[in-house]
Amino acid sequence: MDDNDGEAGYWIDESYWGQGLIPEVMRELIRHGFEDLGLDAIWVGHYNDNLRSKRVADKLGFIYQHTKEENEKDNPLHLTQGIHFYHFYRITKQE
Repeated sequence: MDDNDGEAGYWIDESYWGQGLIPEVMRELIRHGFEDLGLDAIWVGHYNDNLRSKRVADKLGFIYQHTKEENEKDNPLHLTQGIHFYHFYRITKQE
């Protein structure tokens, strides 16, 4: 990430899945980041097995940038052991 980039994360309880709430909130967060905060780019990411988060990133126009391999030593908050792949996406103000 560059100095004038932001990062957003999202999570929602399963009982609210499929209602379009995360894309709606993220659209406003993206608008706020670019218009009010003057960011140049916003980043999001998801773990390999979280296809719903990937779909949100795709739906909002985020573009895949790279994948990072990590294990539980890299991220002690990860609840499962082993190697995990984290995919990073970015959207710029121009996009």
